[in-house]
Amino acid sequence: MLNMAVGAAGGTVVGRIAGTAAKGTLNNKDVQKDAATADKRAQMGLNTDGKDFAAQYSANGDTYAVSGVKSVQGKTVEISEFSVQKVGEDTSVNVAATSQIRSQMAQQFATEGFDRLTITATRVSGANPDRLMSMTMDLSRYK
Repeated sequence: MLNMAVGAAGGTVVGRIAGTAAKGTLNNKDVQKDAATADKRAQMGLNTDGKDFAAQYSANGDTYAVSGVKSVQGKTVEISEFSVQKVGEDTSVNVAATSQIRSQMAQQFATEGFDRLTITATRVSGANPDRLMSMTMDLSRYK
């Protein structure tokens, strides 16, 4: 299972989700609330204001709420405090789903004119919990 989240701002839904997931107390109501919040934020356009990023993606027939903090520097977009939560009964997030979500995000940002996507997160479950992860993707192949 792979759940990635950073909860530096503990008062946020993302922070609460990350904290409860790290403690092993994450439940489906938290995930549903996070997904609803991500959907509302996306509908309000908050995922395009240069600060908050919230979206929903589909992978392997499931829906995932994705959120983080978006910053732009030139042709590079960075999503930090990256969080992925599966919507539904089974809240596990596997590597295949995460890979599909990254590809969909890369396509989205390439379409918006960016050349690079950097994602940073802290792993909260699975192998190596608490490990800081960072990856940069060249978006030229998605254009």
